[in-house]
Amino acid sequence: MKRLRKSVAVFGAALLLLSLCLSLSGCTVLLGALGFYEKPEVHEELSDYGRFFGPDATEQYLAEENLDPAIFPAALTPEMDVREFKMVYYNPWDPQWLGYLTVAYSEADYAREAERLAAFPRGSYEGVYSVTSFVEEPLAVNVDSYSGFLYAIPTPGAENSVTYVLLEFCNYFYDLDYKDYIPEAYLPLGFDAGEDNPYRKACLGSNNLGVPHSVDAEAYAEYEQIREEVLKRCESLDAAGLAAQPEAVAAFYRADAFWTEYSCGGIFGYFANPAGKDYGPALLEDLDRIGASEHRAMLERFLTENGIDLRDLSEFRWSNMNKLSERIDFADFDYRFAGLRPLWELLEEYARENGIA
Repeated sequence: MKRLRKSVAVFGAALLLLSLCLSLSGCTVLLGALGFYEKPEVHEELSDYGRFFGPDATEQYLAEENLDPAIFPAALTPEMDVREFKMVYYNPWDPQWLGYLTVAYSEADYAREAERLAAFPRGSYEGVYSVTSFVEEPLAVNVDSYSGFLYAIPTPGAENSVTYVLLEFCNYFYDLDYKDYIPEAYLPLGFDAGEDNPYRKACLGSNNLGVPHSVDAEAYAEYEQIREEVLKRCESLDAAGLAAQPEAVAAFYRADAFWTEYSCGGIFGYFANPAGKDYGPALLEDLDRIGASEHRAMLERFLTENGIDLRDLSEFRWSNMNKLSERIDFADFDYRFAGLRPLWELLEEYARENGIA
């Protein structure tokens, strides 16, 4: 539900081709041959490092702002003893990154680097994508509940060495077979970002932040089916393309994006991730459209009391979460909002009443 940049025309062509292929064998091969599935780009030359990190990083390869790339060195200097470097960039529909850099330092330089890394805010990572811990205690760790991890650890089995790792994906899972590209020792323990990972199911399934609600399994199954059809219809569209959809479809998509982000990362997750920045300006009206007036009222009070403008959420970044939490009680809002009727129920009713899907 984020970062989709392909044109509407290309997406429409892909859907048409898919419909023509449904009854044919070898459809995946055909799509690949026509270029709809891009191959992962693997970069291992040190000269490519600057494409991804530092002030000269190119727009195509620059990782999203949800994870703080400044944990990686800004540049590779001749004095650095680089032992390993790999960056994998993959963009079948959504861009995603996987990479690691290992640098051996002198004892003094290692101490300085550890001090630099200690200054980064440390996000809480236990349970995110089933992570329990790391082989080595991270020197710095930045976690995005939607799209992954960026961290630096002492290189396992080496002295005065740091391994920097970027694991960034989309929609709560990797399209990549990520274990093929990175040593297992560099991954967080328990990390599971496969398509069927339990963390993704929990985030997309229901609100897990507060008061539990009984679930009508049949109604929820209908919501899931509608949701999948709307995602297929809208997921390649930018904000302008989405606005061109029928109002009911666009409102469902935007409100569902809010519900998905809130359910997994709380209200801060919605503000910090692209869904909030792309669709935030329409959120209050969308809540009204789907019949969530109580939800709108609570959110509007929260925004007013804390001086938050949905038209400008630029200060909401995961790297800035601790600082903002000093003046804004996100957890209190999450708990109170969780006591309201789950939005998926209202979304399912709204879709049925408006003939969506």
